[in-house]
Amino acid sequence: MKCLGVDIGSSSIKIAEVEGAGRGATLNQIWELKLSTDPGNDQTIEIIEKLRAFSSQYIAASGRPSEIKWIMGVPQRSVSTRLKRFPFADRPKVLKSLPFELEEEIPFDTSETIFDGRIIETFANGSDVLAVACPHAPVLTAINQAKDGGFEASLISCEGLALSNILDAWWAAPPHSPLSVTFGDDIPKSREVHAAHAILQVGHTQTNLIVYRDNRVVAIRSIPWGGHDVALNIESVFKISYVEAIKVLQSKSFVLLNTTGVSRDQMAMHKAVADSATGLIRELRTTILDLRTSAGADVQSLRLTGGAGQIQNFGPWLTQALEVNVNPLDYFTALSTNGKVQIRVNLNPEIENIAATAIGLALEGLRKPRNPAIDLRKGPFAQSNESVRLFWETWGTTLQLAAATFLVFSIYAFTRESMTLALAEQSDVLLSDAAKNSAGLKGAQATSDGVARYIRTESTSIKNRETLAQLDEYVSAMDFVLRMAERFPVQIPPKEGRGLDVDHLRVENEDLVIEGRAHGTDILPAVEKELQQIARGGKLTKTTPTQLRKGGAGTPFAFTMKINRKP
Repeated sequence: MKCLGVDIGSSSIKIAEVEGAGRGATLNQIWELKLSTDPGNDQTIEIIEKLRAFSSQYIAASGRPSEIKWIMGVPQRSVSTRLKRFPFADRPKVLKSLPFELEEEIPFDTSETIFDGRIIETFANGSDVLAVACPHAPVLTAINQAKDGGFEASLISCEGLALSNILDAWWAAPPHSPLSVTFGDDIPKSREVHAAHAILQVGHTQTNLIVYRDNRVVAIRSIPWGGHDVALNIESVFKISYVEAIKVLQSKSFVLLNTTGVSRDQMAMHKAVADSATGLIRELRTTILDLRTSAGADVQSLRLTGGAGQIQNFGPWLTQALEVNVNPLDYFTALSTNGKVQIRVNLNPEIENIAATAIGLALEGLRKPRNPAIDLRKGPFAQSNESVRLFWETWGTTLQLAAATFLVFSIYAFTRESMTLALAEQSDVLLSDAAKNSAGLKGAQATSDGVARYIRTESTSIKNRETLAQLDEYVSAMDFVLRMAERFPVQIPPKEGRGLDVDHLRVENEDLVIEGRAHGTDILPAVEKELQQIARGGKLTKTTPTQLRKGGAGTPFAFTMKINRKP
């Protein structure tokens, strides 16, 4: 069986092919499908097109689509994880208890949430479980991306736990301790604090922190910071386009460990990166402090990976800021040593820093029943069994006749149990009456499933009405266009060599971009003054025009601003 882990990021799609071999695995191939960095590009369509092109070529080349297992990942920022302790170690019982245990701790509606968990250690009287909760929307997005991309996702996992497979014994059962443990409010007090290490994966829009205590994953955190934030600062400091800022980030960005005697440009680059990382430093300090209590983990070292983590001197700079050792993660060495994975791809730093999550997702597909993968494709998203469907289409009529015959004999046999039937009928009547009075259901719809469907339908309708009510308050884009048309200087009657040509105007959410050419020395200052009246807080940013027609006369201009869409 070949498992393909598909990691859809903000700047590229990473796909890894892993093949199982006993307790180990073989990493055969890694692909990276680059995505456009142009903010104006529709990335949703681009992702579907690239997935569809790849899957069609791969399936045609393999010749055995039934032996391919596709694994997708949900972004870690969409998943909530908690370290919980249960007075039993039976996995089915743990999974049934998760919605009740997490109901007060997660920011999701439990009726629209998928729950799963990984038992990380068992004890004489219970178990420690890393519980996972994910709302329906990200799971549905991953399923639709796979379907639109030309393949069926056999398993939907989450990025953080997939990445943890680098150092986790994914092929083995959870370790067992003969000791007894405490429960309830005394868990944080009784949990001993052990030395811990963590993987810090810095991506384009988010940073994932995977914490190991005694070589077991005890916590996963997602921080909304990444290379995108650095690129925005570089764009602002050096007055270049976002696309150029991304190129600078990838090839020329750095931080300084000592700012003595540096040039002005070097200091500007250092501040662009360091200032943007202030939020990351604050979140990491708070998280490391919280983990001592919540997970009994004293984080003493970080292993840095991810594309944005390759900024020059970023690891030593984090070491100074956090007072915790931060070193590069030797990913492939750890994978082959701890993860029992044989590497058959060409090793280079670029692949090592981008493919971690994709490889981890592929390894999730090889996990054994004694330590199964986190699979969010359950409940309303459970995958239908194709063989069962074909069997039913072939033998469905025969089975229905057999069932009808059995029902006739069963009715005859149980007619003597009059009291039991009377109680059952009374229960059905009470249920039907309750459904009819509260939900307006009748006939075959007046069941517990029908009531549940009614509740889900009403909840969705309420949310839709709230969303539409909010949209009614927004000021339309045409109102801003009309406001600018009324304010801009106009030459009446028209005069050659004087006036204003607008080549590009875009209003997207709260962002307004305008580009054009001004004819006349006093036109451009007047335009800038009028735009400041429209911009939020009077803040207007001059940028380099990118959408102008070539060879035009006049002074080119380009402005971006924030506007108030609510009155």
